[in-house]
Amino acid sequence: MDKIKSAIRANTKAVIGLIIASLLFMAVLILYWKDIMNLWPGHDTISSGITALGDFHKDLEKEIKEVHDIRLIRENFVRQGKDFWISKRDGDIESSIIKKIEDVAKSSGLKLQNIGNSRLTKINEDISFMEVNIEAKSTMEEISKFISDLYKANPCFYWRKCVIRPFNPRDAKEIVLSGTISVVSLNSDYIAKVLMGEEK
Repeated sequence: MDKIKSAIRANTKAVIGLIIASLLFMAVLILYWKDIMNLWPGHDTISSGITALGDFHKDLEKEIKEVHDIRLIRENFVRQGKDFWISKRDGDIESSIIKKIEDVAKSSGLKLQNIGNSRLTKINEDISFMEVNIEAKSTMEEISKFISDLYKANPCFYWRKCVIRPFNPRDAKEIVLSGTISVVSLNSDYIAKVLMGEEK
């Protein structure tokens, strides 16, 4: 004990400085206690933070799903794009459609007896339908192949009206095919680029 007292007497200035520093520290601690406590979030702050994080996560999941749905729609549209007539890919529809139909008929072994003029019907600025009347007389086999090849063609042709009947009711060897062939045409440059993979 005497040693401690003598050490304090010998270092009086240091002890006084230490006491003053301790008092100042305590004063700062008392004055700024609220601010110091704010550095450590309380239960309410943590709970509201977790709730906000949960809400953000739900919003993020919703946005991810919306982006995924948009991507699926786009992929399906691009996949179906081969069925549409795109001038950039397939040529000018008005000058090329009859030749395309004749090429399909030729590859099917079918000779078209009559092929009418093409008629364009605009749905809007981006979509239109082109229609052509045809008539042919052949065997059922060749007519069936022609109809099948039209569906497989690129772009795909559709029948708006199709009549198949025997040329002679007493002899069904020769069949007459008559009807209206239709194709969907896309006129938008942007849509054409998307379908051809030029626009991401």
